[in-house]
Amino acid sequence: MAPSPALAGGSVLPEIGELTVSYATFRPTTDPDQVLCTYTAEPGSATARLLRVIAGEPRAEAGRGPSS
Repeated sequence: MAPSPALAGGSVLPEIGELTVSYATFRPTTDPDQVLCTYTAEPGSATARLLRVIAGEPRAEAGRGPSS
């Protein structure tokens, strides 16, 4: 796969607030019509905590870090 450069972007969800992620896309050289997109949040960031809450992770709270 040939990766594209990683980029950063944000989105505002009315119910949650702003989410900031980095993303990259990959296209297999054998099938350029296919695209794999990956999105990541900076570990420990507010976005990472909010994503855990959205995912329903046990013990996840929007205002607390991963070890709280």
